[in-house]
Amino acid sequence: MGIYPDKIAERTVYYSKVMPYLNINNVRLLIAAAVLAALNKLYDNVSTDISQMGYVQLIALYDDESTSTKPVKDERRKRDKALQHALSSIYDDIPKSIWNSNDRAVLGRKGPVVGHKSSVISTEKSIGTNAPVGDLSPSGANSLTLRVNQTTGQKGVSRKSEGKQKNIREYMFHYSVLAANAPTPINPNACTEHIVITRLPHKMNFTPDQAGMRCSGYVQNIEKPAKAGAISKLITGIIPG
Repeated sequence: MGIYPDKIAERTVYYSKVMPYLNINNVRLLIAAAVLAALNKLYDNVSTDISQMGYVQLIALYDDESTSTKPVKDERRKRDKALQHALSSIYDDIPKSIWNSNDRAVLGRKGPVVGHKSSVISTEKSIGTNAPVGDLSPSGANSLTLRVNQTTGQKGVSRKSEGKQKNIREYMFHYSVLAANAPTPINPNACTEHIVITRLPHKMNFTPDQAGMRCSGYVQNIEKPAKAGAISKLITGIIPG
């Protein structure tokens, strides 16, 4: 077993231990405020929209047979994966000299996270011929659809050339929602939100008060087996009202 337990119930217990620990020790562990805020939102976010709920809210619905619908199961799985990626990035960014025995005991980190590279990303080195090519387009009121182009001729390619590239396990979308005239994030680390995309195209729902704002971000390949890969150029879309 790796850092993250294999069973859902055990992972839920793991998250319940590490989240308060990271919040208490964030200064000592050099966790940036924006990164911690994004992590906390993934874990605990009250909303009437399941696509905006945190893991805490989704696991409660998931564990109740009367509310454990397919959409709830899908969202729980997305949030679960996003939490693991976010935690791995945080662990990778903590300098080795800072880790103590208690950190390792609570977080389960014995050494480098298998399958994850440091989240300190150089976009110049990451953008290459195998980088994903993403697009954000309007898809109804308060919604954008994220698409990633796929090379024709690959297995599973659609008529619109949409879908995951060969050997790509999933995508991580790093993004921020800002005023239309605000500066765009200069790289994935400057983004405040992070979601895991397992199926394409992916519809992103926003709140009515975000209409007219700009969603800007970077699509990152997560290769098989679970290896952080190349990153797209910045993509942007205006959230329709």
